[in-house]
Amino acid sequence: MNLLTDRWVPIKDKEDGDRPRQVGLKDILCGRDPDAAIYLWRDDLEFAVLHLLVVLTQVIAAPADAGALKEREASPMTEAEYDGLIEPYIEWFDLSHPEKPFLQIRHEGKETAIQKLFPGLPDGNNHMFFHRPGEIAEICLSCASIVPWNQANNVPSFSGGFKGSLRGGSPITVLLYHPDLRRCIWRNVLSEEVIEAHFPQNGSELPVWVTGLPVRGSAVESADIGFARGLLWQPACVELIVEEREGRCDSCGCASSRMVREFKKQRRPYEIRGLWPHPHGSVRTFQKKGKEGKGPFSVFLSLNNTIPPWRRLLDILLEKEDPADGYRRALVLTQYSQVWKGASLPMAIGGYISDQAAIKGRRHEVITLSAGWDERLDEFQKIVGLALDLKDILLNKMKYFFLRVLGSDAGKKAARKGAELFFERTERLVLTALQNGPPPDLKERLDLIA
Repeated sequence: MNLLTDRWVPIKDKEDGDRPRQVGLKDILCGRDPDAAIYLWRDDLEFAVLHLLVVLTQVIAAPADAGALKEREASPMTEAEYDGLIEPYIEWFDLSHPEKPFLQIRHEGKETAIQKLFPGLPDGNNHMFFHRPGEIAEICLSCASIVPWNQANNVPSFSGGFKGSLRGGSPITVLLYHPDLRRCIWRNVLSEEVIEAHFPQNGSELPVWVTGLPVRGSAVESADIGFARGLLWQPACVELIVEEREGRCDSCGCASSRMVREFKKQRRPYEIRGLWPHPHGSVRTFQKKGKEGKGPFSVFLSLNNTIPPWRRLLDILLEKEDPADGYRRALVLTQYSQVWKGASLPMAIGGYISDQAAIKGRRHEVITLSAGWDERLDEFQKIVGLALDLKDILLNKMKYFFLRVLGSDAGKKAARKGAELFFERTERLVLTALQNGPPPDLKERLDLIA
């Protein structure tokens, strides 16, 4: 199966609401299926499909500049255009290529059940999303192209000795959203003008599965990773085991003549030096202190249980050059603010909450900020600051009560639970305030509580 020529994208089937039907990238970009909407049983897998479609389109059809990008977004390309654009790349995206299959490295490794590629599978004590072993016993080639992509880009590495994505273990992926899938894809495609200004121009552009993974124990400079190579980066040595037989996919429910029950994986430790400037994530910079000395240290934003989603939303939007307290907005957002000036900001934001290699939760949702959002960042900071002040006020009172009543250990545990409940129950209120502004008397209410 080839991701550029075959039908693999799962979309909503109006005639069979329980199972998706599959269309091709060509169908979407050429406007053959204008009502196409990605459809799978899990929001994280749907998000992975969108991300993969964006990257495929970016690699084969980057427009020259902002004007060309707006033209692409406004109307479908012709089938002849599409066929011409994909010709140099067809072999890159063949899932069953005899030597260099998409996202895979041919090797002699340990065979593992395919369910391992679904985040939250029941390994050890981790039963976040599944309830029994073998729930996903076999999958079709469509799903077999989606789950390795998700693993390579959004999920922590398998374990020690396996590398994670160029953005770290569980990065937040930030994309623009539009209900029209074709237009949604194009709004996340960078122009060649932007690429030349922000990415290494002398690095290799060939995907890892074409050149091979870095040599075991070697170090790779991020500046040597070209734009296409970085977008398509596969950090791990994995290979799907494809069986030629009829079956029905346990993930999407579609019938298929080729099934995947297992894959092979092999440890291949190596080092990436420096942060590759991935366009689909926002970056936080702070002052690092440790044995190696002090200095600025940058990481892609991720989710965790101690930072509320509305605080992360602010971090995603900020743009601030400061080696001790800096922020860099995802490049797709920066381009959007320049190309579609004055427009509202609909974002598709997704990520996993993890504890080392274990997945503890996930967030994948669409959030829209009204027009003028980029001129209201100071206001956003004040809203988030007020919410955090309120949290501190409530927790200080809770700590005093619980420590007096329950004692030290139980009191601290109850206070932590109180913080989690505060973030959960104020989320919609704070997001509404970010979209529409806070209530005019909010400061007075805080003063009364204090």
